[in-house]
Amino acid sequence: MLIDINKNPTLILVTELVKTELAAAEKAHDFEHTKRVINNAFNIIANTVMFSIKDINIHIVYLTALLHDIADSKFHNGDHSIGSTVARKIMLSAGIDNSTVLDIVCDNVLNLSWSTGKQLDNIEGQIVQDADRLEAIGAVGIARCFIYNGSKNKSIKEALMHFDEKLLLIKDKMNTVMGKKLAIKRHQVLVDFLKNYSEETESTFFDNL
Repeated sequence: MLIDINKNPTLILVTELVKTELAAAEKAHDFEHTKRVINNAFNIIANTVMFSIKDINIHIVYLTALLHDIADSKFHNGDHSIGSTVARKIMLSAGIDNSTVLDIVCDNVLNLSWSTGKQLDNIEGQIVQDADRLEAIGAVGIARCFIYNGSKNKSIKEALMHFDEKLLLIKDKMNTVMGKKLAIKRHQVLVDFLKNYSEETESTFFDNL
């Protein structure tokens, strides 16, 4: 195991604070999503030979993944700064006072989202950015796309627009070798889904209704 949360009281506390904060979150951006991003991040690390554990701050990876969606701008009137502000407050509440850790994690949270158009400049952030992007594609990504768009009362056709606007572009925007490898597989799931959807809806007998 790369990190044992149960042996670190500070990480236990910050995790519980995040669970509480996300208890009422929209279901495509809730704590279950956060857990999958954490798992994706550590899967990337565990399966990448080029990474030496001593070269990566595992705690920064965990905290960045844990806090990356703590206050998503799309639910806060487009305010991209609110996530890093809330992240810092939660970490300080949990007793994390290392200024370097606080600054790196908050900077990652601020700039990690696809909507910022930024590629992060530290390996910990790059790993989590890949982990979060993996959540937007493949079977999970399709499910999350329809959950989110359904919460906005959007139609299937409107939800499918998100594939061209973002999802199909993700494969070519990954940071790490392992992230790219995983993205290729998940990208194909998107392609297959769109093909199947097209075939299942191609009948035009009653298009004039």
